[in-house]
Amino acid sequence: MSISLDQLRYFRELARTEHVGRAARKLHISPSAVSHALLALEDELQAKLFDRDGKKLALNDRGRKLATRAEAIVTSVEGLRGELKAGDLEFRGKVRCGAPHSLACELWAPALSKLQATSPALEPALVVLGSRQLIDQLLDGHLDCALGFDLAEHPRLVIEEIGRGDVQIAVRKGHAALAAVKAGTPAEAAAALSAFPLALPHGVDVDDLEDDETFAPFATQRAGGYMRFDSYDVAVALISASRGFAFLPERFVAMRPSELVAWPTVAVASYRIKFAAKRRGGKPELIEALKAAAKAELSALAARPSV
Repeated sequence: MSISLDQLRYFRELARTEHVGRAARKLHISPSAVSHALLALEDELQAKLFDRDGKKLALNDRGRKLATRAEAIVTSVEGLRGELKAGDLEFRGKVRCGAPHSLACELWAPALSKLQATSPALEPALVVLGSRQLIDQLLDGHLDCALGFDLAEHPRLVIEEIGRGDVQIAVRKGHAALAAVKAGTPAEAAAALSAFPLALPHGVDVDDLEDDETFAPFATQRAGGYMRFDSYDVAVALISASRGFAFLPERFVAMRPSELVAWPTVAVASYRIKFAAKRRGGKPELIEALKAAAKAELSALAARPSV
């Protein structure tokens, strides 16, 4: 079997967009090159990766399985390329990196530690902020780079997606509502959980939830009220000590099987992890090295088996 890295790169982008034209624009190649790469990959694997309806593409089960592997492989190689490129450089001075609590702990902390081991004169500062605040801090020059969830595009920033995943409804093990539900849609889950408190991150406005088609059923006609948290660890403590629930990344739920279970339904949403830095900021080599280090940690996290 012979599958090239470019085929996996093209497939990864096509899996993200489910659109040949948009994938081609992201990759800076022609749509025909993307189409040919997909056909060659499917021929090599002897499997269709998308369901086709005319020009419309929808990732099927085989495609989703490969997308997870392709994401890890391509991210790992890109991270290695950045590490090797930065291997001859020794960085000095201060650098300020921001992220929400979970990304700060799982990605930035180990990435910065490893980078500093090869550049002892580097002084990294790690700032924990919500994703909305990160953009303002980057634009004001208080941060050099950031990792965040679904960061909004801005003309003065370079923002690159480095990973993605699903958001699940998490409840404590043995939750009373689980006994009456075998499976269902997010709307059915919202109805079953309406009497229980919903834990939300600080900074998330309930009005925003009501305006979002996916989350509106959970925010309207809510009898159970709300709780607030500033980190996923606090969210776990809240819902473990109560009958509440929260929207958490699937990876986080899988890592805590003794405390949490995912509601038996489809994922309620997806999330994208993005790296951001100023378009014309300083320290370009260091910023590239930081991005490569974050990608490498994300790849290692994805490859780690869930408990």
